[in-house]
Amino acid sequence: MHLDDEHARLGRRPISSRAGIAWISGLDRISTFVLKATGDVAMALSDRRLTLDQVEALLTAATRISRRKIEASLGPLCDQGYLTADDAPGNPEIVLHLTEKGLVTYCRHLVLNFGRIEWEIFRQVCQDAGIDVCELARRTGQAELLVEHVLREAARHGHLRLDGMGQYIFVRDVSPQLRRWVSGAA
Repeated sequence: MHLDDEHARLGRRPISSRAGIAWISGLDRISTFVLKATGDVAMALSDRRLTLDQVEALLTAATRISRRKIEASLGPLCDQGYLTADDAPGNPEIVLHLTEKGLVTYCRHLVLNFGRIEWEIFRQVCQDAGIDVCELARRTGQAELLVEHVLREAARHGHLRLDGMGQYIFVRDVSPQLRRWVSGAA
């Protein structure tokens, strides 16, 4: 995981240690832990595509859940649309993809104080409407993937307009409703 000097100096902890475990409806305890670990690794890598080995390394160190149990939990997670898994016989490792549903569930239920984080991102956006994801992540001390997710959700609901190419995403416009909400006038 990459943490710049400012975050280290401020004592920022990795996202995996900041969020508690809330049980997700329809998932058992181990599947919930696997979803959380997948989200934690995705945030650390700023990529929703990762390997089972990466998730296993985090989970076995923190919970002692075996690889066999992790692999068994992939079925329900994939069936319910939280992950996709590519375990084709020709692949040297199992590749996981955190789906949009998985990312939303992870953020809303498994990231401690997500509402406060979301509000801080919106506050920064209202102060500087041309800001990009990387700068927002730096200012708020959050993972780029988390910031990007918050911005895309806000754009989907019509609160922001985003622009950019590839991974360079920036805020083009902020709705008056979002500005009022952040200022406390809504």
